[in-house]
Amino acid sequence: MALTLERKSVVAIFIFFWTCTSYAMSRIISESSITKQHEEWMAIHGRVYADNAEKVKRQQIFKENLEFIENHNKQGNKRYNLSLNPFADLKNQEFLASHTGALYNPSTEPSNINDNLGYQNVSLSDIEPSLDWRDRGAVNPIKYQGTCGTFLYLINAKSIVTMPFKYQFTKKNVKIASFDVVFI
Repeated sequence: MALTLERKSVVAIFIFFWTCTSYAMSRIISESSITKQHEEWMAIHGRVYADNAEKVKRQQIFKENLEFIENHNKQGNKRYNLSLNPFADLKNQEFLASHTGALYNPSTEPSNINDNLGYQNVSLSDIEPSLDWRDRGAVNPIKYQGTCGTFLYLINAKSIVTMPFKYQFTKKNVKIASFDVVFI
């Protein structure tokens, strides 16, 4: 009986150490895999860092972004998958600051907000079921660009969305330039 208990203990200890060793080895392989992936990514996107400290910092950010991508894709309940792109070594804040001009500065926020922007409280029953700003003269119809074999028009959202408000205050027809329409 004692021998059986000893064997069970030895087997349990063996399994414990094997599990710990496997985890440690997989972590080492994972780190080397990330280093390799980062090197390949750097070569593909022509990324060169000023010094080794910058490279280590960027590799850590790359790793965090890669883990985010893998976790997202493992969920499987999304209609899309994520993948690496040329910005995989940037934090979200860095990307926003360097590529979108979206620099948030709370000190520039107005202290009082003007509520007189021409909006009115209306009931939902008073709202039209559909509204075409072309019929009201706020924007012109989209210019025909000829036959180019396309099937989808993407409208420059910023320009189009703000046009009705410009019309509301200026009562001037806002022309949509040809470059506001992108053909795919």
